[in-house]
Amino acid sequence: MLRFWVTPGRGGFSPVELGGSEPALYVICLGDTYEIDRTEAWDAILADQPVQATIVSNVLGNQRLLATTGQVEARARDAHVAIFTDAEGFVQHCAGYTVCILTQQDTLVYPPFDNTAPSVTLTRILEMIPAERARSPDDVIVANVQQRKLHISEVLAAKECFLVCTTFTIVPVRSVNDEPIADRKTGLTTLALHYMLDNDMLPPPVGVYSSRHIQVPYGYMTGMRSQLV
Repeated sequence: MLRFWVTPGRGGFSPVELGGSEPALYVICLGDTYEIDRTEAWDAILADQPVQATIVSNVLGNQRLLATTGQVEARARDAHVAIFTDAEGFVQHCAGYTVCILTQQDTLVYPPFDNTAPSVTLTRILEMIPAERARSPDDVIVANVQQRKLHISEVLAAKECFLVCTTFTIVPVRSVNDEPIADRKTGLTTLALHYMLDNDMLPPPVGVYSSRHIQVPYGYMTGMRSQLV
C-alpha cells in the first residue's frame, strides 16, 4: 500500500517552528493492509494532558508528539486509542483520528478542527451520506450533521461512536476509561458508513472513467513482461 501526503508548508518533522516552511511531499510504502474486524469495537482512554501550544510550537506541531505518547499510554492500559480533551472536557482530537458520534436523535456530530488537521476521509463520508441514506435508509440513520464542540459526556451518552482516519477508515468505539458507550457493540450506521466508504474506494469497471481513481501500471514498474507493451 502506498500513501502520499502533501503539505503546503512546515515540511520538517520538528515540532519547533524554525524553518521547514517549504512545501513537502511524503511517500510511504506499507506492507500491511490494516484490515480489522469492525464487529470488535475499540476501547479508548482519556489522555492526561490536553493538546496545547507551547513556547516553541503551535498546536498542530505539538499534538503529533502528544498523540504518540497518548497511544503508548493507551496500550499500557490495554486500550486501543487515546482521546484528548481540554480542561472543560471538550474533545480536541484522538491521536490521529477524528471522533464522531451519532446522538440519540440521530445527529452525526464531530468536533471543530481547532486542534488537528481536517480529515479528507470524513469529508468524503459527508459527501456520500445523502445519497447513501436515500439508497439505504434503514442502515444509514443520520438525520443531520453538526460540526461543533463535543463534550466527552456526549460521547458516553451517544447511540454510536466511531473514529475516522485514512488508515483504518472507520473504527467503532465501545468505551472510554472503561465506561461503556451504548451496548458496547458496533453500531449499524457505523458499519454502513464503513461499507459505503469501502465500496467508494473500489476501482470502476474497465472503460468507466472516475475522477477519484487513477490506474497505476505497477506491473510496468516492476518489469513484468506482460506490462512491457
